Amino acid sequence: MLPPPHLVTVASYTPRKNYELLIAALAQITDLEWQATWAGAAPEGETRRLQELLHTHGLTDRVRMTGPSTTWKSHACGGKVTCWFSLPGLRPTAWSSPKR
Repeated sequence: MLPPPHLVTVASYTPRKNYELLIAALAQITDLEWQATWAGAAPEGETRRLQELLHTHGLTDRVRMTGPSTTWKSHACGGKVTCWFSLPGLRPTAWSSPKR
C-alpha cells in the first residue's frame, strides 16, 4: 500500500501565485489523508500571512513551509512525493514518485 500523498510546491510565496486558492482547496479535502510541503522564498510578511491563513483553515499540522530550498525533493519528504506542478498559462501536471 502506498503512503498518503505528499503535495509539494516549489515556488515563491508571492500573492500572484495565489496560495489563498490552494489553501481554500486544501481546506475542502481535510477528510482525506495528505501532507504538504511548500518550498520557496517570500517577500516581507508574506510567510506570516500564509501561516495565519493555514491556521484559520486548520491546516497547520498538514502544511510545512520550508522557505527557499535547492534540495526540495529529499528535504521535503524523503523522496516520497506526489506533486502538482503548474506554470502560468499551463494546466497543472501530476507527477509522483513513491519510494518502494
